[in-house]
Amino acid sequence: MATTVDVAVVGAGLAGLATARLLKREGRSVVVLEARERVGGRIETHRFDDGAVAELGATWVGGRHRRTQALAAELGLPLVRDEAAGEPVVVDEQHEPRGGRLLARIEQRAATMLLERRARTVALDAPWASRGAAQLDERTLEAWLRRNVPREGARRGLAGLLEGVFAAEPSRVSLLYALFYLHAGGGLRELVASHGGAQEFRVPGGVDRLCTSLAEELHEDLLLGTTVTAVRHGGGGATVETEAESFAVRRVVVAVPPAVATAIRFDPELPQERAQLLAGLDHGDVTKIVAVYPSAFWRSRGLSGSAWGGGLDPSLVVDLSEPGEARGVLAAYYISRAARSLRALAPEERTRNALDALVRAFGPEAASPLHTAARDWTEERWTGGCWGAFPPPGVLSRHGEALRAPVGPVHWAGSETGREGCGYLEGALESAARAAAEVAATLAPERPGRG
Repeated sequence: MATTVDVAVVGAGLAGLATARLLKREGRSVVVLEARERVGGRIETHRFDDGAVAELGATWVGGRHRRTQALAAELGLPLVRDEAAGEPVVVDEQHEPRGGRLLARIEQRAATMLLERRARTVALDAPWASRGAAQLDERTLEAWLRRNVPREGARRGLAGLLEGVFAAEPSRVSLLYALFYLHAGGGLRELVASHGGAQEFRVPGGVDRLCTSLAEELHEDLLLGTTVTAVRHGGGGATVETEAESFAVRRVVVAVPPAVATAIRFDPELPQERAQLLAGLDHGDVTKIVAVYPSAFWRSRGLSGSAWGGGLDPSLVVDLSEPGEARGVLAAYYISRAARSLRALAPEERTRNALDALVRAFGPEAASPLHTAARDWTEERWTGGCWGAFPPPGVLSRHGEALRAPVGPVHWAGSETGREGCGYLEGALESAARAAAEVAATLAPERPGRG
């Protein structure tokens, strides 16, 4: 016999947990079904036996991420500004004349401003309905760069920055989507900035505390290690099937990444627009390798802990030391092409590759960390990739209207569906508020409890 509940939420990432919490506060009975044995989804904080902390997934709260800041305050979790003082290390094997580098920076700045101005013309609610959307969606972000950034050095630098933002080469990303994403995030300069930008704040003790705090509130309404296999839906409700039991529900909120949603069997099948949207989305490719040291030794040399350049295998290195902690933490990000190159190595060689890069950037002390931890998000079965999903050319203008539209009793949440802060914790929370409001508006006044 199926358990009866008002709403089943599929996925215990931040979007799913926040959706369930909002509905529960409205007096609705909920159940959150999560395939992993942990909450957080693309948030993953690794804790070592000696108390050291390593963020393997999402890390920061942005300066303009008001929903995330408000949630942290409500949960009693402090936010600390992430200010790593010092100079970055640039390890670049390409020796361009100084004058050429200056001209490249000027051209990059001008192109960034042009791109941001164009992004502000794309509607956040419905980018597919923006003026010229079909034409923009036919082009790639790379095509725009080639047309608007003539100097090769400037184009290469800006392309590398954008590849880090989307976790994919600009040749794979629809220009329409790129413009929407930049608009949703406040512009490219804000997306890559620390102070006042998307990397401004940290949650001491681990950003996963946002999720574990929500999980504590949900308590018995959260089921871990529970894989949803099918959703049988009709006008009057749905049956959500797992490997062990089923739930008779009035509404379903699917709050998992698109690659995971495609593994759920829907009966009847999803409408063609929704199915083609899910099938058409691609996922970013990121591997993160973290090294923990007895101290942040690089700071005594006036270095910030940030490093990049063509002479390093990782795309980027950043200081992720815990605020107020003596231990130092460096994280090597392998993004897009760098992630694929790393994956070609044997698993035991990947951490060595990262440590070799840290030694090149910061010296021999980087060779001997206390701990290391790694996460290849593309190999994560219940994620499929990071930072998130994105549409290649031709997908958003054709099928974008299905992105947030409910299918009968089935609703959609997740950072990819966010209109503000898309791809970030902020987008997850914005999507949760929308999905919860949709569900609440459709439920009749009576409020049956779980049977």
